[in-house]
This record gives sequence, C-alpha cells and structure tokens, in this order.
Amino acid sequence: MNPNRTVTFFVFLFFIIFSVSAFYIYYELQHKLTTIEANNELQNQQFIQLQGDLVDLQGALGFGGLTNHLKNFQINQQITDLFKAQSALIVAQQNLENIRIQLDDNPRYSSYLIDLESVLDNYETHFTRLNSISDVEKLIAIEEMQPIDDSIALKAIAGLEIASVSSWNIKNDASSDAFKQLSRFLTTVLSIFIPLLISVGCVFIFIYLKVNDYFTELTALMRGSNDAVIISDESGKIVRFNKIAHTLFGYTKKEFQQLSIEDLVNPSEKAHHKNLRSGYIVNVLKPKFNKQFTGSNVLVKMNHGAFLGAKKGGELIPVHISLTGYKINGKIHIVAAVKDQTYIRKLEYKTQIEPFTNLANKDTIKQSLGTEIERSRRHEHSLSIIFIDIDRFKTINDEHGHQVGDDVIKALSDCIALRVRDSDVLGRFGGDEFIIICPECTGYQAAVIAEQIRLNITKLKIHDLQITISLGITECQNQDTVKTLLDRADRALYEAKEDGRNTIKLID
Repeated sequence: MNPNRTVTFFVFLFFIIFSVSAFYIYYELQHKLTTIEANNELQNQQFIQLQGDLVDLQGALGFGGLTNHLKNFQINQQITDLFKAQSALIVAQQNLENIRIQLDDNPRYSSYLIDLESVLDNYETHFTRLNSISDVEKLIAIEEMQPIDDSIALKAIAGLEIASVSSWNIKNDASSDAFKQLSRFLTTVLSIFIPLLISVGCVFIFIYLKVNDYFTELTALMRGSNDAVIISDESGKIVRFNKIAHTLFGYTKKEFQQLSIEDLVNPSEKAHHKNLRSGYIVNVLKPKFNKQFTGSNVLVKMNHGAFLGAKKGGELIPVHISLTGYKINGKIHIVAAVKDQTYIRKLEYKTQIEPFTNLANKDTIKQSLGTEIERSRRHEHSLSIIFIDIDRFKTINDEHGHQVGDDVIKALSDCIALRVRDSDVLGRFGGDEFIIICPECTGYQAAVIAEQIRLNITKLKIHDLQITISLGITECQNQDTVKTLLDRADRALYEAKEDGRNTIKLID
C-alpha cells in the first residue's frame, strides 16, 4: 500500500472519528442545556401562574370580591349583590383548587391551604343557609351570622407567597448552577474542537445563503400580497407582518411589533379568542404535527374564519382570516392572511334591514337572537326580549287608511329606538309587531325599559290619534332556543292584550 495513501487514509479516518465525536459531545451538551433551560422556563411559568392565582384569590376575597359584595348586600339590600358574592366564592374556590394542583406535597404549604379551605368552607356554609330562606329573611340572617375572620385567609395567602418564592429560589439556584457547569464544560469542548467548528461554520454559511434566498422569497410574497399577513408564535406574539397589516389596524410598524394577536381582537372577545387559539394549537396542530409528519418544517392548512378586529383607536372592523400553521425547529407558528370585510359587511347590512323603518328585519332578528343566546350561555350573562304590538292597529288602518297606519308604524319605531341601549337589537318582526333583544338584562330590568317605552308612546299624537301598545317580556332560561324564547314572549304579549291592552306582562 502506498504510504502516502495510508497516511491520508488514517488522517481522514481520524478526522471522521474526531468530527463525529465532536458533534456527539456538542449535541449531548446542548441537549442538556436546552433541557435545563426548558425546565427553568417551566418553573418560571409555574411560579408566575401560582403568583397570579394567589393574586386572583385575594381579589376574589377582598375589595371588589366576596366580602365587598356581601357588604353591598347588607347596605343596598339588592339580591344581585348576594349572587355576585356567591360567584366570587366560586371563583375563589377555583383559584384555590388551581393553587393546590400547582403545589407539591411539601408540608410547608399544607397549613396555609387548610386555613384557606376553612375560610371558604365557612362562607359556603353561610350561603347554603341563605339560599334556603326567602330574600327578606336573608337580610335578617346575614346580620345575625357570626363574621368570618378574613385575616386568616390573607395571612395564608401571604404565607403561600413567601413559601413559593423561597421554593422557587432554591430550584432556580439549582438550575442556574447546573447551567453554569455545563456552560463551562461546553466552552472547554468548543475550544478543543476549533478546527472542527471552522468546518461546520463553512457549512452554516452555505445554509445561511440558502435560508437567505428563502427569506427573500418570503419577503417578496408578503410585500406583494393584497392581504394583511401576520405571523405569530405559539404564545400569540406577533413575529412578522407586512405593511398592509399594521396599516389596516392603524399602528406604526414599531407599535405593531410589540403586539400580540389578542391585541387585534374585539376587547370583549379577547379571553375567548385566546382560549380558541390555544385549544386549536393543542388539539389540532400539535396532534397533526406529531402523527403525520417527521420533518422539522411542516405545514398544516387550517379552516377560514371571521371575527371583529380592533384598530388602534378602538374602532371595530369585520375581517376574514385564512390560517396556516407550520412547525420549524420544534416551534409552532401561525400565518394569518387577513382581509378587511367592511365593504362586504355594508352590502350584507342592506339585506338585513327592513327598509320602511330602517330596523332589523325578521330574519336578522332571529339570527341575532340565536347569537345572543349562545353568548349569554358562554359568558353566563342574562338575556331578555321585549315583544311589542300596537293596540287595535287593524282598526286604525280600516278607519283612517293605510297611509295613516304607515305613519303610526314609522313614528312608533322612531320613538322606541330612542329608548333602546346601544347593545340592544331593535327590529320589526312583521306588520305592527316589534321586538327588542336586550343582552345582559334581566326580565325585571327589561320590564322597566318596556314600561318607559309604553309611557313614551302614550304621549305621542299621530294624526290626533291616541296610540297605545302592549308589551310581552321574558328572560332567557338555560334550555331556551330561539323558538321557545319567542313563543314565551308571544304568550306574554297575548296575556298583556287579555289584561286590557296598554300594559306590560312579564313571564319568567
């Protein structure tokens, strides 16, 4: 064998073994560092979540929470304040359960958890007793009840905060020491394998040039798109976007870089949108990535959707979105192509309005009512509707003519519109019937609105005619559908007519 070839062969073999060993050691150490960082990040997230739950628990108990609503109930004697106090108790119990799940079995936490549970159990016992008696008896009973020492709960929360901070510091110090040790060892290894790293660096340069080509193509696509393009990470933070995106929502480029996806959503829907986004990542994207693909760069096309976007000044705009999920380097990102639907919605609006009164038509009312029923269940808000009918309208048409009848309908629709809230939906249900959808409004609150409308109508003089109306009111129940809610409101209206007209009737 040629000696030069032999030397060359052994040098090459040694280099291969050397290179493989270098890569193996490097990636093993890098993996351990990544694991430590991930664990540290998880500990930080758990610590932040725990502190947030403790703050929420204190809020549910303190000012603006349970004790505050109980005091309001004693002062104002409004049963809604008692309901709010009970809701605050449920929130506090849920917060305590979340805290208990996050804490380990360390005995230092047990006494604090027992104290908190004891205070909440005492409140629950009080509410159980109050719920078993009448509203009048509640006011007397709450005065006679032995006060609950909230300071025990506050001390327990403070103790948990101190204990959790101490535990977090210990874990964080341990992670930091392990991270430093591995970092020092990795530095040593890298200094030994400098020639190898130079070779790898050349490869990385080549890869960078290829990636730069892809980056240029991506930039061209984003700039050339007629849609707003927004790329966000798994947490919802916006990482890339085109000019149309920040222009559409009224932000400068610098401002837009600091936002998350939820900042572009209708404020009242932010929490719901966040839950939907997180659920979609966990329940749809991740299973598809894990089961269907083995590469590091994968795409998943998702369904189209629509929502109300929030511009910088607070203006809401309807938008249509097309989403694509991809995974790179183990991290999920979502690309959203956003279309402004304002013009299209204006065209749709024209098909939803009854032209004579400029109020919502019957189909729109039914669609809106279905939406509000779902919303009331999702957010646990009250919902009521008011059915309105003009008394003896047929007689007005027969004796004075249809032109006078039309004037009556137009005048009444204008008068009713003056009293409804911005959040209400007023529509003409057909003929001389009107309907008002009242979100976040109990039956009794809707009855107050109905009575004010009735009185306002009695003051109207249309062609020297005295016009009166009858009104039926009902509140949405758990099992209600659009049909059952409308049927009950119609029955209430019928009873108002039977009671002599020019009156209101509430059916629970």
